[in-house]
Amino acid sequence: MRKYDEKVVEEIKNGFQKNKGKGSIFLPQPVNIYPLIFSTVVTIKNKTPDANIIIIVDKFSQRQNIIESFNILDEEVRNYYFDKLSVLTKDFAKTQYYKPKEFHLAIIAGLNTINDLSKILDIEKASKFTMCIITENLMNTKFTTKVREVLPDIITNISAIEARKAIVSSPVEEIRCSVIMSDTDTSKYEEYTNFIKDSMSIFDDIDTVNKCRNGDPANKLSAVDIRFKIAQANGWSYDLDTTVEFMKNIDDLYNPNAIATRADVIYNMIRSRRDLLLNNDAKLEEIKNILENEIDKDTKVIIISKTGEFARKITEYLNDYFGDNYCADYHDCIPDGYITDENGEIIKYKTGKQKGKLKIFKSQAISTLNLQYFNSGYIKVLSIKNSSSTDLKTASSTVILTSSLLDDIIKIRTRFVNVDFGEHTKVYRLYCKNTIEENEFMNEEPNHLISVKEQEKQISFDSNSGEIII
Repeated sequence: MRKYDEKVVEEIKNGFQKNKGKGSIFLPQPVNIYPLIFSTVVTIKNKTPDANIIIIVDKFSQRQNIIESFNILDEEVRNYYFDKLSVLTKDFAKTQYYKPKEFHLAIIAGLNTINDLSKILDIEKASKFTMCIITENLMNTKFTTKVREVLPDIITNISAIEARKAIVSSPVEEIRCSVIMSDTDTSKYEEYTNFIKDSMSIFDDIDTVNKCRNGDPANKLSAVDIRFKIAQANGWSYDLDTTVEFMKNIDDLYNPNAIATRADVIYNMIRSRRDLLLNNDAKLEEIKNILENEIDKDTKVIIISKTGEFARKITEYLNDYFGDNYCADYHDCIPDGYITDENGEIIKYKTGKQKGKLKIFKSQAISTLNLQYFNSGYIKVLSIKNSSSTDLKTASSTVILTSSLLDDIIKIRTRFVNVDFGEHTKVYRLYCKNTIEENEFMNEEPNHLISVKEQEKQISFDSNSGEIII
């Protein structure tokens, strides 16, 4: 448990004790509620071994997270705490039939709406001690007032800002994974790079390229003015004698129209070179190898790409190799299509005129369903964009970044505030060797939170050719 979680747990448990075992607490995202639930159950069971405990949550994924939080314990110890412990989603909890003081302890988590109020009140009556964790403030005065009448507010100094700082400041293990591009892509990269280098000898920097295309409003200079100045600086003039080959070469390279064309071409070249690296197919096999050889098969992994197109390609590649429903997309570039349920059946319309027909989903609906499957553990890998919706709510301490040109993990954790990246985040960061992706590491400022190491490549021997394969 990280230090911030320890602080949260102790502060709330002290408040719960002051309230004589009856209390409610608002813990907004990204506060992690599971260490609190785990610690409360352990404390009660240690004091009262035969205590009958019930935990009621909003979603199945929350139930799974609670159960998984006990996996840090040995099986015998875990079984001790699971004895007389029930973890139910609200849909399975028939609270109206519970008897008064049937439970020694009840923990309610994520029941945030007025529709949940009756269940909360039923559970409070059925338990000696009751803790209610509200995870979203839906601004319903009646709900808040009624809950606090029976479960007084536990006063703390916890804030979402503090929680975000804690998440961002937790340690990171970064493993850098080099990728070798195909000969074709390497030639293309070199072609782009040589043109860019030659062009930069004319323009000096990218800012000048932009001014040649769009002008310099700050200095009241048009794009034509900028191009003319560059042409003159390189020896061009209107009265060049182009019958002389040397002068003709100057005219071909440096006349204002040639500079205008080069400015447009280099702009596109820079973008094309970047896209070649960001979305390079050689990375697909490297991602597969990482998942297959370096990450435990039960670990949930988030893969982050620059573009939705590449995120989609990753999903298709992994599912072709590992089997359907291994990886799923969460972004806005998903084509309309069908979705299978947890039994592998394609979802159909259940009501209306199209009842029984296959249901077509759009990207937002597909992303939402895929996220549910990921949170429930049905899908192990989620493929997202760097700019995917920050509403993403999930948990994963293992991340694959498909390029060094993406934001680093600290910035990503800051943006995706509703994702629990764990108390120790493991990051695999891919880059194409001998390219600007590798150079990017030299431009980065060291961060004391991130420990960096290069991936150890597996070496094998080809008995047929006699070659060492890396």
